[in-house]
Amino acid sequence: MKTAGLLLLAVMWEGILCQKKSDFVVTANKSVTVQEGLCVLIPCNFTFKATEILGNYAGGFWFIEGANIDIDNPVASNKYWLVSEKTRGRFKLVGDIWNRDCTLRIDDAMKKDHGKYFFRIKGESFSYSYKMKSSTEPFVNVTDLWEHPELCPSAELVAGTPVNITCTAPGRCSGTPPRITWTGTLNTAHSTRNTQSMNRDGTVTHASMISFIPSIGDQNKTLTCKVYYPVVEQSTNTTLSLNVQYPPGTPEISVIVFDGEGSSMEFQNQTSVEVQERSSLKLLCSVDSNPPSNVTWRRQDSVIGPEATRNNTLELTISQIHTNENGKYWCVATNEHNTSESHVNIIVEFGPRSGDGNNATCNSDPHQTKCSCVIQSNPPPVMWWLINKELVTGNYSNGTLNVSSITHGHTGTSTLTLYDSESSRSQIACISSNKHGAIFVGLTQSPENKETKPLSSVMIQGGLGGAAIMAVVILMILLLAFGVRKMRKGNKSAVGEERIMNEDNLIYAVVEDNRIQSPSEAAEKTAATSPTAMNSSVNAPRQVNENGDEFLYYANIDFSKLNPRSRPPAQHTEYSEVKLK
Repeated sequence: MKTAGLLLLAVMWEGILCQKKSDFVVTANKSVTVQEGLCVLIPCNFTFKATEILGNYAGGFWFIEGANIDIDNPVASNKYWLVSEKTRGRFKLVGDIWNRDCTLRIDDAMKKDHGKYFFRIKGESFSYSYKMKSSTEPFVNVTDLWEHPELCPSAELVAGTPVNITCTAPGRCSGTPPRITWTGTLNTAHSTRNTQSMNRDGTVTHASMISFIPSIGDQNKTLTCKVYYPVVEQSTNTTLSLNVQYPPGTPEISVIVFDGEGSSMEFQNQTSVEVQERSSLKLLCSVDSNPPSNVTWRRQDSVIGPEATRNNTLELTISQIHTNENGKYWCVATNEHNTSESHVNIIVEFGPRSGDGNNATCNSDPHQTKCSCVIQSNPPPVMWWLINKELVTGNYSNGTLNVSSITHGHTGTSTLTLYDSESSRSQIACISSNKHGAIFVGLTQSPENKETKPLSSVMIQGGLGGAAIMAVVILMILLLAFGVRKMRKGNKSAVGEERIMNEDNLIYAVVEDNRIQSPSEAAEKTAATSPTAMNSSVNAPRQVNENGDEFLYYANIDFSKLNPRSRPPAQHTEYSEVKLK
């Protein structure tokens, strides 16, 4: 019985001790981490015996672990005059001790602030340091400054549209304001403005805003925001690579022409490109835009070629181009900001050909024979008439015959009229050529009131020496086949111009298009058909003997005697005899 009473007394005494210890408790985070130069808030609450009185002059104090409360100054206190000079202004007791709040804030944290801290309360009737095991002594861990400023554009960067970019400093500190500066490679003018805003918890946000109007030239430029903390002499920065959006510029078009023999020629950013029929082409369109554009090829308002791509380039391949594929090819680039387009005009050139229907016909009556020759080619053809052994060129009239030649677009039309005695001629041929070839159409006169159709047709493909060279080739064929004895020249008119070579020299004529031509076009055609241009060879028809060996043909043409002659009288006829060697 006596033993039981002693045990009960011991239990009652232990309960009194536990109750006494639990009367004085501090509740706070066991450990907090703060970056050098930044700030940290340590929420804290404390309790004491209900019988104790704080009074109006109570004091709360924070000490670093190991401090002598009777000698050392506190790091923070509501009685700020007592605070250590090492922490004054940086460590603050921001809690209301009369509400039992002992919250501590550390601004401009330094490496030497690293350590454990305890709280002490001194009231009217008591004093107590919360260092007992039942209380929390927060540990402050100070690390290097690793956080970077936050950059935030007000909107997407679009060329020509004003924009603001805000840089927010790390930390939400009410201590010494950091210095915020901007650097970078912007091409455009800009302005900056620093701001600070108070938060509800008493902390402060420091920021800076830069305003500018981005341009296409600012794409991929850099903008750096630097934040410097003067108390600890530490800085941090963030660099932004500008992604400036802009509409597509004018598409650039390249045309590569393949001649079928392994060689090619490239034309870049040309408004028009001349190609020979059956050539193969590769059209490449490229454009600069951000975001990438949707690129398509169009012709005659229809999408052609491969499906649209969104990588700012698109290739179109045309194999063995035909005349019906002649015209403008448009490259159209579209993104969310605009649409841009450009074009290239593909001019398909081809040698003379008859086209649809009868290209050469003759109609006779008792008084006259009228022949018509219609030839298509691009460039327009040079045209002659061979009447028996007499060659007539250009626009010509002498009372016994009349020749009228004109071109319209890609079609050349020449009309021959023979009167009276001239109607007795029986051999008539129409000859046409350009730099890509020549065609010879022979006709034989039928009885009167009958229509004469082509008797024979020979086509020669060339392209190396221009229209004048092809004229020489045709005349050489005529010399071999018919033995030309006479040549007549036509009078110069609005649709033709002539050059005359007397004696053993060649007569030729160029029939011009009746449409308006620029000076540069006229100069190019004149140069292509002038005698000085006749210095190249053309591909003659290939012939082989019974052994498979090719025949070789040789010709020698002398233009040294070429002299322009004045226009003769309308009824005057010049003759020149050409002899075969």
